[in-house]
Amino acid sequence: MAFSRVDQKIRDLSTKVLNESELSEAESISAKLLGSEDECNEAIDFLKNKMGVRPKRPMYYLNWEIGFLPEHTRDLVRYAGDFIDELIKEVAYDKAIHFKSFALKRSLGSNIRKIRGALGDSLYGILNEYNEFIYVPAKHDFNTNGHPHRFSGPEAVYVCYITTKLIPMICALSPGAKCYAYHEQ
Repeated sequence: MAFSRVDQKIRDLSTKVLNESELSEAESISAKLLGSEDECNEAIDFLKNKMGVRPKRPMYYLNWEIGFLPEHTRDLVRYAGDFIDELIKEVAYDKAIHFKSFALKRSLGSNIRKIRGALGDSLYGILNEYNEFIYVPAKHDFNTNGHPHRFSGPEAVYVCYITTKLIPMICALSPGAKCYAYHEQ
């Protein structure tokens, strides 16, 4: 089972964010990714279509990196986090009163803390976990704990599913985030 190749923290986050159908689909894509060459190519094509290429930065780059699954995962995971980071920057900018000039320059974690009230407890907790267990390690943690890569192929698939689920939740909070996510840059 591919889910067994997913870190417990990413598993826990996926069960908080994804419904049963989405979890099942992510598991199926993860299993195909680890299957025959034809199954792997099918999984890659499916995931590329699911993620899309807009906005160009960073989704075009994320889509490109999907083609290197299941081996190369760090950049894919980082680009998924970059997209969430940009959306939160837009929310922080729209919601900020005293720190507008800083909102677009702050890190994901800093902006999440600044706009906690606008996020609500559930989304705030999810985004904190996303930042701590996915985005920060993709950018800064080069310890593979004896594995060939920092993230497994199935972990990258689950990150894609979590990311796509978070996008509309974040966009609902801010016209700037919605514009960034759904309009050409």
